[in-house]
Amino acid sequence: MQEKRKFARLKVSVDVKWRKLEKSIQTETDTIDTAKDISRGGICVTSHQQLKPGTNLHLDITLPTGKVIAAAGKVVWIKNCSPLHGIGQEVYYIGIEFLHMSNEDREEIYKFVFESLN
Repeated sequence: MQEKRKFARLKVSVDVKWRKLEKSIQTETDTIDTAKDISRGGICVTSHQQLKPGTNLHLDITLPTGKVIAAAGKVVWIKNCSPLHGIGQEVYYIGIEFLHMSNEDREEIYKFVFESLN
């Protein structure tokens, strides 16, 4: 099977604060989860929330450097990764594609991933 990703992906454990967006209006309350991996193009988050593909989110990602990256993203896939499905609280991997962030923040992610991989 051929790799489809455009950008190098780095396994990380960083805090990700997210909130659903509807028509450019933030809704609900903030949720804090942990990233599983990150790239210049997106992030995978581990969560107890089951989000639907297509859900738009506002993300605040805290890198180990202390820099907080603000981004808008869209859920592109979700996978139940609970060891025992249906028993206890479910855990999901959520793949999120970055839709918008400042050029400075995008370069900060690129620099973080590149330096960590080398």
